[in-house]
Amino acid sequence: MKLSLCTKRFLLVDNSLIEVIITLTEPGWKDESVHKHVPFCVSITIRR
Repeated sequence: MKLSLCTKRFLLVDNSLIEVIITLTEPGWKDESVHKHVPFCVSITIRR
């Protein structure tokens, strides 16, 4: 379950627009990459 979803748009110097999507997951989310429970996880997705 996702607690919050924040989308920011940045205009780069070369006039290209990217979207940065920051997702904060619920506390106690199990991080599969480190195989342990973490207080929270911030997932950042960049789309061009």
